[in-house]
This record gives sequence, C-alpha cells and structure tokens, in this order.
Amino acid sequence: MRAGEFFRPIMDVTTGEPPPPLEHHILARGFHMLLYAFGGSGKGVIAAWIAAQLTKEGVVVGILDFEDNAEEWRARIERFGGHMDLVRLVQPVPEGALSGALWDQAEVIRDFVRELGIEFLIIDSVLPAAQVTGSDIGAPDLPTNYQRALKTIGGTTLSLGHAAGTMKRESLAKPWGSHQWRNTFRLTWAAWQQGDTLDVWLTKTNQYPRYSFRLPWAWARELGAGETPPDLEWSEVDASTADAAGVAGAAESLESYLEARLVRAAEELAPDGVKTIKRDKLWDWLAANNPPGKKGSSEQRYAALHRAITRDLGLDRVVEVNTGKKFGNREVMVYRFATADEEVTE
Repeated sequence: MRAGEFFRPIMDVTTGEPPPPLEHHILARGFHMLLYAFGGSGKGVIAAWIAAQLTKEGVVVGILDFEDNAEEWRARIERFGGHMDLVRLVQPVPEGALSGALWDQAEVIRDFVRELGIEFLIIDSVLPAAQVTGSDIGAPDLPTNYQRALKTIGGTTLSLGHAAGTMKRESLAKPWGSHQWRNTFRLTWAAWQQGDTLDVWLTKTNQYPRYSFRLPWAWARELGAGETPPDLEWSEVDASTADAAGVAGAAESLESYLEARLVRAAEELAPDGVKTIKRDKLWDWLAANNPPGKKGSSEQRYAALHRAITRDLGLDRVVEVNTGKKFGNREVMVYRFATADEEVTE
C-alpha cells in the first residue's frame, strides 16, 4: 500500500452532504443511536412506535430481544398498527442465539441482517447485550467493544439503555453516568416522564442542532387497554426556549448545577430537622461552598432555587413559603427545609 492509498484526499472520502434529516422525530438513517431513560419511562414504547411507522413504509425491522420481551414488543407494535410480517425478532433461545456479548456475535448478526433485508435494528438493551451487571457497565472497555460491534453490524441501529443515579432529570446528562457510553453513539437521546407528558431530547448531537420534543403520555400507562391513538401528538420545543421548558440541555447548565447543590444545602442547613431560612442564607451557602466559576449570579441562583422548588426538590427537601409581607414590590419568601425521610407539606 502506498502513502496516497493510505491517506486519501478527503474529497474522495466524503461528499460533504449534510446529515440525513430526522425521521419520526428521532431516527437518523445510517447512524447508531441510543435512547436511554430510567426504567419504565417509555423508551420501549417509543422504539415500538418508530418500528411500527417504518413497517408502514415497507421497512423490515429487526429486534435483538436480549431482555426476552417478545409479547411486549408484539403488543406494542400491533397496537400502533405496524405490519407484523415485516418485524423479525431474536430471543435468547434457541441455543446459541444471543448467548454471548453483542461483539462476539456481530458478524453473524450482520450477515443475517443483510440476508433478510433488515434496514432498522433495535437492540434491547445495552446492559444484557454487553453481558454485564449494572455495577460493571462503567468498565472502559465495554463501550469500545460495543462500538466495534455496531460498526461491524452496520446499517441503522437504535440501542435502548438506562440511566444511573437518583431519579432526577439531572441524572440523564449521560447514560449510566458515563461520558464514554455517550461518546459511543452518533446520537444519544434521553427521555424523562413526568405526570402526563414525556420529554425527549438530544444529549449528544454531533452534526445536528440541539433538538427536543414533548408528547402526551397518560394513554401509554395502560398500553393495550382502551384505544390508542394512531399517532403520537408530538410537539417540538424550540431550542431557544428548551432550557426554560426544562427539556433540552437542562442537566448541563449552570442553573441545573446550582439546583443540584441545593439538595446538599438542605442537608447541611437542616441536618437534624425542620427550619426556615431566608433566601440570603442560601446565597451565602452557595457562594461559600461552590467552587470558583460555579457560584453563579444572584439571578442564576434565584432561577435554580425556583426550579428546584417547583420541579423536584419540593417533594422532599425544600418548600417555598410566602410570608404575606412585602419588601417594596417584592413578596417576602422563606424556605422550609426538611430531612429526607420527612413528608413535607406547606
């Protein structure tokens, strides 16, 4: 091999075309994607919905069902009106099928995918596909091996995964708490279910702009009972307002960092029970305990406090209380702190 064959002109390697447009709000053809969330948040339902829509377009869909949920996949795809004759599924049976790590079977899977004309492959899910326990998922060689397997298989894949840490939106900044896993995929999506809505947003975009959307979720709780709408009512959240909507990028913003620190503030300021504290004391705590560059402005700390109280901390740590007094035109607020195991009421 000569140098010119090794180092090829970049104009011969790529056409410079923009990335393919997202289909069904989440799917990029030819890319390897990850959709992750806490258990029961709806990532499997989203994957089934996408699979159903693709079969309506004549696309053959394959599912590597490492979690042995064939009945669940069938019920969901049928419910969304998918063409079931275009869905192929592999379970951890018969003997030999899905019996090892994904990278040990990648060549066989690739050959079968090509033979059957499968254009879209779902892998459910990464943890059993890597043949590890939850505590081992952070090993640095696992995402490397997984990436190697995806490159061998080729085509378009959507892997389903999980998040680590406490069940808060901030924990969804990256799957399993590891940047290494996020870096394995061209696109990574996180999903957060709260009440009757599900928010889905990109946590790694590569060539795509930051993007997020929200959909109603109440009907999906009892999938298979009653009527399911033929389509999901997606509503795009504009990237410029995504942070305010609490959808995209929230986990990585300074306000969210400050929000998380308020949990620690509650623990340190009220370790033995309930007390009330003025906002200035919170500002003092954040200024004294946060590292340089992470203290935030007064406005950022106020925004973080407001988000903490209205979104997650108000359930078990902090409650905002209006004293009924005013300072100028501003209402005077105090904050009620409680220990983690106390049921907080205003």
